[in-house]
Amino acid sequence: MVVDDEEADRKMLTQILERERWSVIQAEDGVVALEQVAKHRPDLILLDLMMPRMNGYQFVTELHKHDDWRSIPIIVVTAKDMSTEERIALDGYVEKVLPKHALTQDSLLGEIQDLIAACVHAKQAAQNKPVV
Repeated sequence: MVVDDEEADRKMLTQILERERWSVIQAEDGVVALEQVAKHRPDLILLDLMMPRMNGYQFVTELHKHDDWRSIPIIVVTAKDMSTEERIALDGYVEKVLPKHALTQDSLLGEIQDLIAACVHAKQAAQNKPVV
């Protein structure tokens, strides 16, 4: 899922992901994103922070109120220069924060592939957990 109020950014991120044969759901703000998550639980969320109606911080807070949605990985993709306090506020809720100005197709796909590999590894480790 791509959540961004800027249509051009939403389209660009969607095109990158669709070229890799991923299905992409789009939302223009946190309110629409929550509605979409309720209909079609995504495997990953790319999230902008500065949006109208419900910003990225509010979206993350609302998402984590639902037990079924807490495990959805979130990558923040933002043009905002984040303060230390803002980064701390997201710690534990998002997997990564990527600056839009430095984002390339290869860097985005690399981050997503690393995240998928980490999730698969964690799942395999949990399945191979020894019984005591």
